[in-house]
Amino acid sequence: MQDLINKFVRAKKSATKARRELSKVVLSGTSGLSVEQVLILEAITIEARTVSDIAKRCAMHVSSVSRALADLDGKGIFERLLDGGDMRYCMIKITAHGKNLLAMVDEVHLGLVDKI
Repeated sequence: MQDLINKFVRAKKSATKARRELSKVVLSGTSGLSVEQVLILEAITIEARTVSDIAKRCAMHVSSVSRALADLDGKGIFERLLDGGDMRYCMIKITAHGKNLLAMVDEVHLGLVDKI
């Protein structure tokens, strides 16, 4: 019985890894975004959020969100809204370009689901 459980766990891990790799290929081929970057953009689609709010919403570490945003910086996908004079505190807001990229990603994912 334990051997069967171990085989199931290995198969599940392999399927999860394959799905993750497929997502990376699809995303990079269509939008140039990583899976993490897509999650972050989805988190700010409705309203602007702080980096720590994004991290909580995406179940990611704050430093991972900061790095992902740094990689996207200057591409017109999001903007930083400064709050007062504190340069350390800002809200992250998606731009129209960012929303268009997310729409493209959604379209590709829906196409894949239809094929399955």
